[in-house]
Amino acid sequence: MVEKKTVVTISLALFILGAVLLAYGAYYNSRLGISLQQATPSVMGNSINVSINKTEALLTLANRSSYLVFYPNLQKPYSYLAKAKSIANEDPGLAATLLAMADNATQQQMAHLNSYRYGSLWVMIILMLISAYALYRIVTYKDTVDKTGPNGKKPATHDRKRVNSTNMRKKE
Repeated sequence: MVEKKTVVTISLALFILGAVLLAYGAYYNSRLGISLQQATPSVMGNSINVSINKTEALLTLANRSSYLVFYPNLQKPYSYLAKAKSIANEDPGLAATLLAMADNATQQQMAHLNSYRYGSLWVMIILMLISAYALYRIVTYKDTVDKTGPNGKKPATHDRKRVNSTNMRKKE
């Protein structure tokens, strides 16, 4: 009986964890459906800093995105951003080009990541259904106790009423 309670407790905890992960995945699944807006780089002095900040924000958003085991590969966009930051004061035109390349590479990684979006959501739903069914089966499982005695015979059952029951005492 203690083993059953332990299994039920663990199964329930795993089911709740799965439900939380499913809700989390569904929430970010809906958020990432929005296409990322590309920063519009400009050659002006202050505008290049604004473009750098927009590209950093885009990369931060893309870096937080994942589905189950799929993560975006943002090495190229981060290297383009680092190069653009280092040459922004000397050559704003080249920095703007590097920022555009970083934005394009980020968009490609997000498109690749979004291709796993529905597949991973279905995997999570199927795993939740399997765990819900397993939990239901565990909770509704009835222990079958063998009612045979130590010598292999079933104990005798008595169908007659007890002599000293309360119904019998009323006659007195």
